[in-house]
Order: sequence, then C-alpha cells, then structure tokens
Amino acid sequence: NKNEKVIDMFAGIGYFSIPVAYHSRAYVTAIEKNPQAFHYLKENIKLNRVGDLVNPLNMDCREFTGKGDRVIMGYIQKTNEFLEKAFEIVKRGGIIHYHQTVVEKLYPEAIYSEIDSVNRDYEVIGIRKVKKFSPGVWHIVADIKAL
Repeated sequence: NKNEKVIDMFAGIGYFSIPVAYHSRAYVTAIEKNPQAFHYLKENIKLNRVGDLVNPLNMDCREFTGKGDRVIMGYIQKTNEFLEKAFEIVKRGGIIHYHQTVVEKLYPEAIYSEIDSVNRDYEVIGIRKVKKFSPGVWHIVADIKAL
C-alpha cells in the first residue's frame, strides 16, 4: 500500500526494501548494520531509481526509534532476539513479517511460543513455510498483526 511506512530491520542489499518500494510506491526505511551490505544497498537504490522512496540507514536496528505500519524481519535463526524491537517499531494494527527457522516437528508451535515470549497482544494472520533451510528445518514467515 503506497500510504504505508515500511521498516526493513535487516535490509541487506535491499532484497525486500527495493521491490516493496518499486512495486507499491510505499516509503521504506531500510536499516542495515553491515557496512559492505549497506554500500550495495545504496547502489541498488540508485540502480532501481527508488531514492525518493527508500531511506537507507547504516545502523543497528535496535537503535532505531521510528514507527512503521509494516515491519519486515527478513533475517533467520536468531530473529526472535529482535522481536521485542519489532513490536516497539510497529504501529498498533500494523503487520510484522517475522522470518525464522524452525525444526519441522516443532512447527508451528515453536513460532507461537517465540511470539508469546514477547508478551504483546497480537494475532497471527498467516504463517507459511518458505523453503527447507536444512534437513528437518524450515525457513518460515509469520505475518503478525500488532493489536
């Protein structure tokens, strides 16, 4: 939605930020801590002509103090360590796209347990397997509405 403010907590080279801005025309704050990835993020913003829509920030996402309608957490394995921050960033009624890895036999209960540990009001509006991460482990994404 072009009226949304999107926060990408782990922007990398822009693999989520740039398509979101390009296709939806939404304003995206792309946060990336790694200096090399940040360099290529800025290059990709120029190459894709979305400089008016994507604001790149070279910082640790835990230091970010803004708010957004949608938060992208496109990082896996230790994403739960940043979930509290995502709930701080997202506006009430906003959506968090929570990427994580989960052992197949613990899916989806382990994901709900991680979200519950943040002790916030939420509704999971969707949860799906993205791809196999390793034998017996899935990369998943949960779409979480902050209540």
